[in-house]
Parts: sequence; C-alpha cells; structure tokens
Amino acid sequence: MKGMMALAQFKQFLGITELQFVKGKGRQFTGTPVGTVFMSKDYDKSKPSFVTVAGESLKTASGESLAGTLWLCNGNLTNGDVV
Repeated sequence: MKGMMALAQFKQFLGITELQFVKGKGRQFTGTPVGTVFMSKDYDKSKPSFVTVAGESLKTASGESLAGTLWLCNGNLTNGDVV
C-alpha cells in the first residue's frame, strides 16, 4: 500500500458524512470526487477503518493489477494480498 488515511479523515477531506457502497459484479464500491473506493473482502465496519491506495503488488485473483486504486479496509493490506 502506498498510503493510508483514517475513514473519518477521508470523509472530512471530501466534505461528506458517509459513503454509500453498492454491490458490483463481485465487489462493493462507491464513487467519490477523488475516484472509486472499493471495499476489501474482509472489511468489518465494527473495526477501525482506513482508505488506502493500492501498491504495485496488489492483484486480483486472476492476476490483474490493482495499483493506484482506493480501498476501504481495516488495516494495512500486505504485499501480495488478493482482494
């Protein structure tokens, strides 16, 4: 991951009070003024939440790069995690 921001800080930065996620083909996501934010598969809203930018090593199960995409997660995803 390239950087991480607490969810509350991210919403404050955008000037919004909540993010409304919708279910896509296999992933929940939401559009924001700074780009689409995807929800990690193991996200638990009862735990501390962060928005992070995917690094070069983050890939889909089929091997496609997710570098530069925004993710809602509970902590720092490790290199090589498949989301």
